[in-house]
Amino acid sequence: MQPEPEQPSSPEPRDVAQAVGRLMRGDDLEKVANELRVSAATLLAWLDKIVAPESLRPLLENMAAEFGYTGKADHRFDLSELGSYRKAYNPDCVWFAGEATDENTVAVFEVDGDGVPPKHRAGAAALANVVALKYPTRQVRYFSITPGTRRGLATSTVEVLKKYLGDKWALTATVIGTFNPRDIRQAIRASLADEPTVRR
Repeated sequence: MQPEPEQPSSPEPRDVAQAVGRLMRGDDLEKVANELRVSAATLLAWLDKIVAPESLRPLLENMAAEFGYTGKADHRFDLSELGSYRKAYNPDCVWFAGEATDENTVAVFEVDGDGVPPKHRAGAAALANVVALKYPTRQVRYFSITPGTRRGLATSTVEVLKKYLGDKWALTATVIGTFNPRDIRQAIRASLADEPTVRR
C-alpha cells in the first residue's frame, strides 16, 4: 500500500497578509498566488475579505492621475435642493477633468464591502445619477467596486435603476467585482476606452 501524497499546508496568516499587501502595491496576482501555493481565486477571495473598502479610497484618488484626471476622496456634491434630509452626497472618490469642481466630474466611485445593504447601494447609484443629470454636458461614469461575492447584487442594483429610470438614467455604469488594484485599474481603463467622456 502506497502512502497518500502529502497535502499542501495552509499558509500562515502572516504570509497571507503579506501577499495581500503585495497585491495592494500592484504585484501580479498569479505570481503571488504561486509563491503562496494557492489558487489565484483563493487569494482574491482572501483579498476581498481582508481589505477594508475605505483603504481603496486613497488608491483611487492617486490612480486618477494615471488617466489624466484629478482625484479627490473627500469631495461633497451639494444637493441642498433635496431638502433638509440630505444636503450633500459624499461618494468614496470622484475624478475630475481639471479642477475639482462638480461641473468637471467624469467619474464617481463607490466601494462597498460585504455588509452593505441593498438600499445603500441603490441610494449611492441614484445620487450619482442626480449628479450626472445636473451636469448634462459631460458623460459621468459610475464605478461600483465590490467583493467578487457581491458582484451580482451590485450589477442587479444598477440594472434595476437603469431599467426603471429609462431616459433619466444618465450614467455609464461599471461594476468591478474585486478589490485587487490591478483588476480595478484594468476595468477602469476598459470602461474609459468604451465611450467618449463628453455627451453630444
